[in-house]
Amino acid sequence: MRRRLFHRAQDKWRFFLFLYLQRSRRVQVLAQQGPQHGKPGKQRQHPDQHILASRFGQLHGALVRAVPTNWTTTPRSLLSAVIVLDQFSRNLFRDDARAFAQDTVALALTKNAIARGWDTDLSAREKQFLYM
Repeated sequence: MRRRLFHRAQDKWRFFLFLYLQRSRRVQVLAQQGPQHGKPGKQRQHPDQHILASRFGQLHGALVRAVPTNWTTTPRSLLSAVIVLDQFSRNLFRDDARAFAQDTVALALTKNAIARGWDTDLSAREKQFLYM
């Protein structure tokens, strides 16, 4: 049985951010290669779209309903919420209006982080995701 490093609910954002920043370089390379095209008439699917939906679709849905307070109490927890609401929405719902449905919430969180000066606590790589 595998040991869970981030088993408590309040640690979910830490696990997510660690995984996302570690994997984002690989995802960026796949994105540059372009979408996978299936049969004519079928919706295009990004190479990691299915994986993203199966691993983080439930998390995305939960944050869409309400961003928990513990996801907005530190610079990196807030960054995690922004990534889920902004980037995941775009990747989960390509070619669909839902891809942009969480923009106002993500923007409000980003403005909150900047107003608090939290963006200065982030690495250059993390700032890229916050400012997107």
